[in-house]
Amino acid sequence: MRGDGYISHSAFNTQTINALGTYAVTPNDRVKFKVINNWVFANLAVRQSLNQFEANPFQRGCAVAATAAFGCGTVNLFANGFSAPTVAQTAEQAGFRRHDTRRHRGLALGA
Repeated sequence: MRGDGYISHSAFNTQTINALGTYAVTPNDRVKFKVINNWVFANLAVRQSLNQFEANPFQRGCAVAATAAFGCGTVNLFANGFSAPTVAQTAEQAGFRRHDTRRHRGLALGA
């Protein structure tokens, strides 16, 4: 599943693979193998106020906070990552992305 989002920096791409296999070792014994992989790649937008949304609903021209268009959402983050001073950054500058992977593998032996 993929989507571009309606505002800038809000796209996502999620992929899932499911597999289930069974092997009959004998007529009474089976081995089952199950695999599930989920990948999520997402760009997270900065939360906006209602005024920011009304001024720039699609957040166009918001790549860099210093030259951002009117109404762009920004977040104040520490300049060096852990202590004052803070600087305004857009979602792109702050690196608001998620790249997650979840895996499940299982093996079952039974009759």
